[in-house]
Amino acid sequence: RGVVRELTERTAEQLRRMGLGARIVVLKVRDAHFEQLTRQRALRQMTELADPLRRTAESLLDDLLAAPTAPWAGRQIRLLGVRVGGLAPLARQLE
Repeated sequence: RGVVRELTERTAEQLRRMGLGARIVVLKVRDAHFEQLTRQRALRQMTELADPLRRTAESLLDDLLAAPTAPWAGRQIRLLGVRVGGLAPLARQLE
């Protein structure tokens, strides 16, 4: 979870710097045997904030590790990655 938090904070910072928002969060996991799974989930609304990105990535990780047929049981994770998709410029409404 600490790695997911760090990755999503860095990703959110990059989105803010570029003035972009993301609509899709992708989690990539590779184990010590180099078996890899990728899962993604669409957000309800576009964001550049770390918290919604982190919650979604953690949920994907929880789903992956809790699956009854999870090949990850007892294996060490070699690579954990978070990326975003569905990028677009953020439109802000002025008050």
